[in-house]
Amino acid sequence: MSGPPRFVAWLLLAALPGLTACDLFGDDDDVAIDDDDAVDDDDAADDDDSGATDDDDVTPGGNCSDLGEPGVFGEVPCDFEAGGDVWQFIVQGGQEVAVVVDTVSPDTTFDPRFRLVDALSTFLTSGDDECDCAWPPPLGPDDWQYGCPQGVYVAEGTEQLRVHISGFLEEICVAGDFGGYVLQVAIDGEPVVPTQTVDDGPTVFGG
Repeated sequence: MSGPPRFVAWLLLAALPGLTACDLFGDDDDVAIDDDDAVDDDDAADDDDSGATDDDDVTPGGNCSDLGEPGVFGEVPCDFEAGGDVWQFIVQGGQEVAVVVDTVSPDTTFDPRFRLVDALSTFLTSGDDECDCAWPPPLGPDDWQYGCPQGVYVAEGTEQLRVHISGFLEEICVAGDFGGYVLQVAIDGEPVVPTQTVDDGPTVFGG
């Protein structure tokens, strides 16, 4: 044991009112004050091993629209020039299409974006930083906080639509090489399950 011998320590405790054994010996698992088994500590509330607020095990809430289940999950390269994912679905004329892409984990969060195009890759709408991600990406250049994309499109006729998803910049990516996402698509308020046609390949962004 480092520090003063026990008998000297007890003499100091007797001579100096207000001094505690914790002040001299440090803390251990059997002591209640500011200890490993106590409040504000490794095994207590507000900590990584608990279910309390401000904890790594608690899913934070973003303000992106929830289009309902099911969503589809994927990963894309952090650098948009390396490619991304493409998902497609059919829509009828006059129907409103809503698209949301959100992050899924603090370990894979990044800055996602999407573009909605038709079968000829004609641009229809896009999303970039319209809402706060569930797991916000790292701060970008000039400490700018990037967000997640959402958007709405009203179909002019029966169309096969495609959602192209990519990352933005490598430095706005926790994992460094890929980002994890969930894609939700709803048609007239009803969730649909798109089909993936490209996985980490060429998109309208690059690749």
